[in-house]
Amino acid sequence: MKLNLKRSVGKLEQFNVRIPAALKQRLDATRKRAEALGVDFIGTLTAVLDEFDAELTARLNSDADSSSVHATESLAPALRSNGATRAENRADK
Repeated sequence: MKLNLKRSVGKLEQFNVRIPAALKQRLDATRKRAEALGVDFIGTLTAVLDEFDAELTARLNSDADSSSVHATESLAPALRSNGATRAENRADK
């Protein structure tokens, strides 16, 4: 995934999401590294969420137009309960 680093956008609101503990730990570590390097972690994450919303909205609109939403198709790798992706799961075996 290509990430474009972004500056803060001004007034922010809160959006709470439950995520696997392993993913939270990785995000916390990345946030600390980003801050140490002077990168706006929240600004970058916000930009990624904005791109995700646009892509998901387009996908949902497309699926609605074709009258079939496939819940098993995913825009992102499926996560195991510990937060590992399918690729990480295969690498563990």
